[in-house]
Amino acid sequence: MSFRLSAIRAALLAALLAGPAGAWADAGTAENGTVWTLDEAVERVEALYPGRVLSARELEGDGSERIFVVRILTEDREVRTLRIEQGTEVHR
Repeated sequence: MSFRLSAIRAALLAALLAGPAGAWADAGTAENGTVWTLDEAVERVEALYPGRVLSARELEGDGSERIFVVRILTEDREVRTLRIEQGTEVHR
């Protein structure tokens, strides 16, 4: 799992260095914020929730439904677990 988180962090750093336009250049998130991959779920959570991502994983839902689970440590030192269904938007 540490490799996956390292890859996610590297992707996020590249997106931040690319600037605001580069961060949402993917067609799945560019226009409406819809999440289709685990990396997109982590990016949206980090953009909307101050704090730090502790873990991120993908669950298989019913049928072909995918659910992304992202745990964060908020600035208030609370651990929050967010569940995001594939194809939905992340809102605060």
